[in-house]
Amino acid sequence: MSKSLIKRFILINSIFAAMLLFADESTPGILSNEEVARQIIVEPVLQQLFKEIPDSAILTFLIKETNADLSGWTKQNLVDSCIAHGYAVYDEVDSIPGSFEIIEIRSAEISFEYKSSGKKWLFLNKGYKRIVNCEFHISITKNTGKIIFSKRFSNIFEDIVPNIKMVENKRLSFTKGKKLDSSITNKLIEPVLITASAATVVYLFYSLRSGN
Repeated sequence: MSKSLIKRFILINSIFAAMLLFADESTPGILSNEEVARQIIVEPVLQQLFKEIPDSAILTFLIKETNADLSGWTKQNLVDSCIAHGYAVYDEVDSIPGSFEIIEIRSAEISFEYKSSGKKWLFLNKGYKRIVNCEFHISITKNTGKIIFSKRFSNIFEDIVPNIKMVENKRLSFTKGKKLDSSITNKLIEPVLITASAATVVYLFYSLRSGN
C-alpha cells in the first residue's frame, strides 16, 4: 500500500472520529419541562382513569401533599382533559349528586437536572443532558369508600436540550431545574481529544497536499 493511500485512510478515519465527537445528539421537537411533566404525570393518570372509569361518570379530584404550583397545574390539566373526554367533573364534593369517583393524587414530586453534555469547545455547544424524575401516588375511590385502584408511580425521562432557558417556565416554579457540575472527563479529557483530532485532520490535510 502506497504512502498516499495510507495517509488518505488515516485522514478519513480521523475525520470520522471528529464527526462522532461533534455529532449532534439533540432530537428535533424539544419538549418544554411543562410538556415533559404532562407526559410523565398527567398522561399516566388519564390512562388509568380511562381504563378504570366508564365514560360520562362523575369525578372529583383531590391533590394532597404536593408543591402548590405542581398541585394546581396537575389538577387543572386533569380537569380539562376529563371534561373533554366526557366526564362530569365537580370541584365541591357536597354539591355532587348521586354516586361518584374520587381521584386522589398524593405526594407528587418532580425534579429537573441538567448535566453538561461535554461538547462545548471551539465555539460549539452541544447543550445539556436533561434528567427528569417524578413520583406520585394515585388512588381511585367510590364515594361509598370502595377502592377501585391504588398505585404509586415512578417515572424517569432523559434527553438532550440545547439550552436550559428554552425549556423552563418562569411562571411555574416546578419547571425550574438544577444544573449539575460537569465531570472531570467533560472538563479536561474530552476537549483534549477533540483538539487532538482536529489537529490531526489539519496536519494530514496539508501533509497530503504537499505529498501530491
